[in-house]
This record gives sequence, C-alpha cells and structure tokens, in this order.
Amino acid sequence: MPPVQAAIEGTREIGPAVTATTISLIAVFLPLAFMSGIVGQFMKSFGWTMAFAIAVSLIVSFTLTPSLSARWLGGGRKALRPAVDSLGHEEARRLPPSRRSMTEGGSTTRWITGTAGSSSTLCGAGGWSSS
Repeated sequence: MPPVQAAIEGTREIGPAVTATTISLIAVFLPLAFMSGIVGQFMKSFGWTMAFAIAVSLIVSFTLTPSLSARWLGGGRKALRPAVDSLGHEEARRLPPSRRSMTEGGSTTRWITGTAGSSSTLCGAGGWSSS
C-alpha cells in the first residue's frame, strides 16, 4: 500500500476516537472560560487557551501529522529519513565530520537527561509529600 493511502486509512480509522476525545476535553475546559467572580477572572484565559489549543491539536492530527508521516516514513528514495538511525550507526558515518560530533554523544546525553529529570522529579515529590 502506498504511504499516502496508508496515512488516509489510518486517519479514517482513528478519526472517531480522536474527535470524541477532543470534544470531551473541550467540554471540560470551555466552561472555565465562562466562570464568574474573582476565580472566573483567572480561569477565563485558561479555559479559552485550553479549548483553542485542543481544537488546533485536532486540526493538526487530521492534516499535518498524516501527511508528514506519509512523507517521512514512506519507502523508496523520495522518503525523507533522519540522518541517524535509532542506535546512531551506519548513516552517521556518512555525515561530514562537523556534524558527526552532534550524533556521537546522543545516547550519553539521553542518559544524563533522563537521570537528571528522574532525580528532580523524585526530589520534588519527596518535598511535596513532607510538607
């Protein structure tokens, strides 16, 4: 099956679920925009922002995401592929030396970022529960 046809069929398959989720999220956040009182003044912009962002997300999920996935993940020479595969092998060797340094430390950077994020999350959770 051609990539474009696969993207169209995939979008049709998940369309009702994405639409239902989007409508329920908008139904949750939009009433915040119509609250009255002092709390309503604070929640008005939040409700509108969330409802608008969720609506834009629906549009992107039906238009941009399928077209880009068909373009990037499609087979053949016309498909756009990342310069480095998941392990950073083979295709990275074809990069010029100036770009090679950016890809060689990828897995080390991921471990450092993951460790720092987990540590800060655990420390924050520990501080939250003790107070």
